[in-house]
Amino acid sequence: MGMTIVLCVYLIFFGHFLLGVFSAALLIIFWKVYLIFRQQQKRHDCDGCLEFHNNEICTGFSFQAQRIRKYEKQATQIVLKSGYVPKSIRRVLGSKQKK
Repeated sequence: MGMTIVLCVYLIFFGHFLLGVFSAALLIIFWKVYLIFRQQQKRHDCDGCLEFHNNEICTGFSFQAQRIRKYEKQATQIVLKSGYVPKSIRRVLGSKQKK
């Protein structure tokens, strides 16, 4: 995908304007069609699953959820160790300390 975009830009800038524009238009059309089919498939992936209506993460996504939680914990620890506090949080903390 990325190489195709670079090739389209190359064609446009180095003398093959119509071929570059045509290639870019074709790429956009294929991308849109791919996204439509992918969206339809994702919409029906969980149909018929016995765990679909449960209020907890299903077994099919539990591994992914565990990895996301692990990443969040590690990222939080790195940010806390750095001592960096975003301006928005500093404003909130400052207003609470004044009260």
